[in-house]
Amino acid sequence: MEPQNPAQTDRDQNATCIACAHAERHGWWGVGNEGENHCPDCHRYWNSHREGHCASCCRHFASNAAFDAHRYGDACVDPATLSRQDGRPRFSVRVTRLGTTWSLVHYRELPDFGSLR
Repeated sequence: MEPQNPAQTDRDQNATCIACAHAERHGWWGVGNEGENHCPDCHRYWNSHREGHCASCCRHFASNAAFDAHRYGDACVDPATLSRQDGRPRFSVRVTRLGTTWSLVHYRELPDFGSLR
C-alpha cells in the first residue's frame, strides 16, 4: 500500500464546510459558487467586489480602502486598535449573519459657527 501524503490527509480532515469539502474532493469550488468568494481558512463567504478579505488575518472589510488602512507594510493591525489623530476610532464594526465587517468611519466635519460671530 502506498503511503498517504500527510498534507493532503490533514487538508481533507480540516475541510469543515461544504465549499472546502467540494474543493478538496474535486479541485475547484463548483458551479454553485460562481460569483461568490470563499476563504478556506475562516470559511467566510462574500460576493461583492467592493469588499476586501485579508488572507493573512481573515478580517473582512467593507471596502478596499478599509482593507488598505489595516495594513502597515507587510503586517496586519487590528482595526479595533486604530484611531485618528483626534482619538476617535478609525473603524466601525458591523456583525451580520455572514460575519464581522470592518468599515472606515467617515466623520462629517461641521464648520465652527461660533467663529462667525
